[in-house]
Amino acid sequence: FVAPQFMGMWLGQEFGNSVLIPFRLLGIANVGYHGSLLPQSVALSRGAPGLNARVYAAKLAVLLLLWAFLVLVLGLGSKGVAMGLALAEWGVTLPYLAIVHRRFMGITPRDFWVESVWRPLIPAAALTALVWPTHGLITGWLPLLGYCGVAYGLSLALTYWILDEPARALLHDWVKAKFGRGKAQWRPA
Repeated sequence: FVAPQFMGMWLGQEFGNSVLIPFRLLGIANVGYHGSLLPQSVALSRGAPGLNARVYAAKLAVLLLLWAFLVLVLGLGSKGVAMGLALAEWGVTLPYLAIVHRRFMGITPRDFWVESVWRPLIPAAALTALVWPTHGLITGWLPLLGYCGVAYGLSLALTYWILDEPARALLHDWVKAKFGRGKAQWRPA
């Protein structure tokens, strides 16, 4: 949401506006890429490294097809490349998540959503509610840094709020071990 302000201050308003859509699409692609890292680790740890190779091959194939269509046929340029990357990442990552969770962990997509996804969406929705109506107030670097600091603090507070008790206890133990006295102790749920 603060990309227009950041890009405009950094690169100049005209260029910042011209790269805004590709910048946002690349951010969306980046979230999709990072969403595939945990299933990659699970597949590797369960002795299926070939699954990861097939996923990367699928992402590349989808990206090349989308690039050919969006850039060469439709002539979308950098927007087409960024859109193709976002679609390739998410188009392969979502089925990959479902396959890995069902095959190696016995978790259905619904259970994965209920147990893992909806809670992190609470801080994301709160940040969206904060940033969407107010991001136009950012007029310089200092307000941008302050704005990001407040948003980050809110995100940390909300993330702590949604933790269940075993996760909070683990976090408390880790903080004590890192910054205070004591040893971190893991307590199984």
